[in-house]
Formats: sequence, structure tokens, C-alpha cells
Amino acid sequence: MTGYLVTCSGEIWQLPPLFSWKLERTDGDPCDSAEVSFLYEPQRLDVLKKAVRIRLTRDGETAFFGVVDEITPSVTAQGKTVSLSARSLAALMMDTELRAAAYPVLTEQDAIARFANSCGVDRCERGGLPPVRDFSVDTGTTCWQALCGFCRHSADIRPRMRADGTLLLQWKRENWLLDETSGYTALKYRLKRYGVLAEQTVVSGKGAAETVQNADLRAIGIAAKGVTLLQGKKTRARWRTAKQRLEDSARDSAILTITLPSGFDAEPGDRVTVNLPSAGISGSFLLRSVCEQCAAAEQSCTLELEGSLR
Repeated sequence: MTGYLVTCSGEIWQLPPLFSWKLERTDGDPCDSAEVSFLYEPQRLDVLKKAVRIRLTRDGETAFFGVVDEITPSVTAQGKTVSLSARSLAALMMDTELRAAAYPVLTEQDAIARFANSCGVDRCERGGLPPVRDFSVDTGTTCWQALCGFCRHSADIRPRMRADGTLLLQWKRENWLLDETSGYTALKYRLKRYGVLAEQTVVSGKGAAETVQNADLRAIGIAAKGVTLLQGKKTRARWRTAKQRLEDSARDSAILTITLPSGFDAEPGDRVTVNLPSAGISGSFLLRSVCEQCAAAEQSCTLELEGSLR
């Protein structure tokens, strides 16, 4: 892995060989992140102070491009090092809050311009999303929350960032297989029932109610119910339908974490068929995140996969 810093004046500096690196790609929540460490050269402190972007490349291809969050030079008996942490360009939208605004009709083009381009996110692959009528944001809503709200109300999708910093509003979901030949070194399967809803009701300000149930969860003894009151006539960025709220409550109910000795080519959002009879686990999962790290010449890759309790 090779790193490059970009300063606020546009200067590009290739980093010394990395002592260690950690790269996490996600399906958008939370955003992608990176951590690296390298030799501290005191004469470069001024460059470090002005660093605003970092690019990590592997075999000539961009593996990460994002916003520099924190830089920590250290001088100890063991030597001089710099630790640097960064987030993807989604951070530009997450760190920008909006004033209250209402849009009689919000199109995909307008949403990208208002919530992404205005923050400095210039590259986007559009998805041809339908417009949303009577869309509004509250004061303090971030641009990322507003964009996510538009995408979910428009087409029930979640935006995410590509490794090179491109905002994706569309992507093709690939299918992968993970079986005993993967040679996994660690596995953890977390099943959580607390907070998982079997029924969700959304009541509008006029008293109309929408109720959605999950019969599969009821069949395994989950009976929790949620009721939410939505006030106002407009479709707010943070509002979600009853179906979306039900799905969100189950998002963390079955998480399979697997550590591999090497990388895994799938992208977050892809579907992975798991067949691991040695652990008693099989089924279809969604890949939520891929975390690769390397330290002391030892590399590993940890996958977080989202499944279902049923």
C-alpha cells in the first residue's frame, strides 16, 4: 500500500513506506475510513499541518481517497512515527449541517447539487431516481442525512462511496461464495433479539396509520411492536416508512464476522452465500463492511455480513 497526502494548497507528497495500515470499506453506515502509520520526518511537520486529503493506492489502483481527520506525530524510545486517520469524502457531507428548507419537488439532480456538490463531492454515478414531492429538512440535518433521506424515499436505497471518492446512487449487486476453502482464521456469529421489531406502525398527523408486520420474526417468538407519530404534511429527510423502520430494527439482529488471511474481492452491498458446515452456518448474507489491515508484514481481512434471525 502506498500513501499520498494532498495539502490545502494542492501540493502532493508521497508518504514514506507505511509501518501499518487499516482500511475499512462499508455500505455507507458508517462511512469508509482509513488509518496509517509511517516514519515521522520533523522537516515535514508543516506539510502534515496542511494535509487535507489522503490517497492510498495498491498496485496502481486507488484503494481509498478521503478527508484527513487527525495526524499525530510521536517521538519515543522506539522511534519517530506518525499516526493518521481519515474518512471517505462522505465526511464532507456528514460535517455540513443545513438550515430548514422545503422542496415542493426534489429531483435526483437537485439532491446531488444541494447535498453533495455543495460540500465538494463532485463525482457521482446517478441512479435515475424518481423525484420526491414535498420533501423537507430540519435545521441541523446534515447533508448526508438529507441525501440518505431522499434516496430512501425515492427508491429505498442507501447511497455509498466508491474507493476513489465517487458517490454512488446505483450499483450492481454481485454474488459471491464463502466456504471452507476460504481458510478463515476467526469467526463470530452474533444473534440479537433486543430492539428487533415484529410490527411497526406509523401514524400520520391526520391520524391515518400504516402497520407492517414480519411474520418470520413472529414465528420465532419476537413480539415487540413499534409506534411512531409523524407530524406535518411534508416528507422529512429523517422520516422512514413503516416497512423501512421494521427493516432497520432487524439490521443488527444477525451479524456474522469472519476473519480471512487475505483480501476478499467483494464490494460492500454485495450478496455472499455462506456455506460453513464446520461452524454450523449457511445461508445468504449481505456484505456490510470489509476491513483490511497490515502490521508487521502480517495481513488480514475481516468481513462483516448481515443476515437474518429467521
